[in-house]
Amino acid sequence: MRTTTTFLFLVVSAVGVTVMAQQSGRTISIGPPPIGPYSVAVRAGGLIYVSGTLATGDDGRITGRTAGEQTSAVLTRIQGVLEAAGSSLANAVSVMVYLRRADDFAAMNEVYRTFWSADPPTRTTVVSDLVLDEALVEISLVATPSGAERVVVQPPDWLRSPNPYSYAIRSGDTLFLSGLVARDGRDNSTVEGDVTAQLGVIMNNGRAILAAAGLTFEDVVSARVFLVDAADFQAMNEAYRAHFPSRPPARACWPKARTRRAAYGSSPSTRMNRIWRIRTPILFATFAPIWSASD
Repeated sequence: MRTTTTFLFLVVSAVGVTVMAQQSGRTISIGPPPIGPYSVAVRAGGLIYVSGTLATGDDGRITGRTAGEQTSAVLTRIQGVLEAAGSSLANAVSVMVYLRRADDFAAMNEVYRTFWSADPPTRTTVVSDLVLDEALVEISLVATPSGAERVVVQPPDWLRSPNPYSYAIRSGDTLFLSGLVARDGRDNSTVEGDVTAQLGVIMNNGRAILAAAGLTFEDVVSARVFLVDAADFQAMNEAYRAHFPSRPPARACWPKARTRRAAYGSSPSTRMNRIWRIRTPILFATFAPIWSASD
């Protein structure tokens, strides 16, 4: 029997999360200039958006030969960017980690953990090709300015994640959720099944997290779905549709995405190397019904 995995990432916001009036933004410039048409970071709408960052030195060359070394170099670079923007890694609310190889997850995770002593940001990790051949890790993130509200949200009957991420963080009118997989948050046990079954577990997880923040799926404004097999798209889409019968959120879907699965309580040599078939849409939710922001 084929097992499948689904991954979902959700964010909830009373205003647009990534699009706002140009005059309200402030570009952050630090270090060598970007190699393409993008800014190192932009501060706008009470948040700081940091572009995908590689472990490059001032000469543009990759530093570090291992995923752990590159993770340290990347987060150190990002810390400098955030300080220039009036923030720090302690204020990060949402992180995307891109790994070239799934086998580098443990090495990345071990070093990543050392940068947050408590209340780490939400996080989603996917496996992807990177721009530079020598690059093993790329990280982008969203942070709040120093002193801004940053509250960890978790269902009361769930265990804390054994990995260095929070399930959700609220700042102002925006709730950021980590990428979700088919796992029971009450005991961290994994749930097997096809893409429809896994999406059902994922959406129930998302519903529980939203409820802990006083929200529902009606408040979701943006979602991303990562599928391991493009052939699962139609089944995922039909199951997903049932959770948003009207006024669905904005959405992006990555077919054939490779997502890292951490199977808690299992041997690293067995289940740790299995890949989720689907990771749930990353959800962004609002603290008012979504139509209050759009109408």
